Amino acid sequence: RLCGDAPDAWIMGGAEIYRQAEPLASSAVVTEIDRDYEGDAFAPHLGTDWCEVQREAHTSASGMGYAFVTYQHTHQP
Repeated sequence: RLCGDAPDAWIMGGAEIYRQAEPLASSAVVTEIDRDYEGDAFAPHLGTDWCEVQREAHTSASGMGYAFVTYQHTHQP
C-alpha cells in the first residue's frame, strides 16, 4: 500500500488528483460551502456508490454557511 501502516491518507489536490484517488478511497471528507463560485475546475461528484454518514454544519465569522460531510464508499477498494 502506498501509505504503509498509516490509518488515513488525506488527498489535497486538484480535480485530476481527486479523480485518480477516488477509486482507492473508502471514505471521503468533503467541505461543502453554501456559496457558488465561478471557475473552470471542480472536484468530481461522488457517484451513487457513496453514502453520506455524517454532516457537521458551521457558520463562518462572516456568516457564510459550510459543512464538513463524511461519505463512505459502499464498495471497498
